[in-house]
Amino acid sequence: MDQINSNEPSEEDIAQSSFTGRKKLLIIIVTLIIVLGLSAGLYLYFSGSEAENLNENTTAVNDKEVNLNTNRPSFRPSLTNQTIIIKEETDDDDRDGLSNDKEKELGTDIKKADTDSDGLSDYEEVYIYKTDPKNKDTDGDGFSDGEEVDKNYNPNGEGQLFNTNSAIENINNNQS
Repeated sequence: MDQINSNEPSEEDIAQSSFTGRKKLLIIIVTLIIVLGLSAGLYLYFSGSEAENLNENTTAVNDKEVNLNTNRPSFRPSLTNQTIIIKEETDDDDRDGLSNDKEKELGTDIKKADTDSDGLSDYEEVYIYKTDPKNKDTDGDGFSDGEEVDKNYNPNGEGQLFNTNSAIENINNNQS
């Protein structure tokens, strides 16, 4: 009778441990790939997070940020990445870009960014579209100023709205 030395593994034990070792290595590699993939996905997701987008869609107003991303249809000129700076050293309670002093001068609501609820901020009405921030339909045609801008129509009368470059030039001229 052959004596089996219990200290030495059999060929079957060696084959089994080799298979088990490979299986463990494969599981570790697959797990590592999944973790790295999830990490990369989370990084990409959060690198485009609201915190970063806030900087793209806001502007500095008296060291405060005013959100210009109003999720409007594509006809509306984009004001993102534009710098709007209020020169008065006053507060802007509604964070619409007009100082409280300017809003009091105009008779607009310092607590409401869109006094007439037409879809355009008071700032946009005063400095960009030259409409009345206290009148929902400046030209009296039955469409609110915001609706007209959204559809690329002039909220001050007949015709199409001006182009984005004109709006940006208008903003820059008003801040000079």
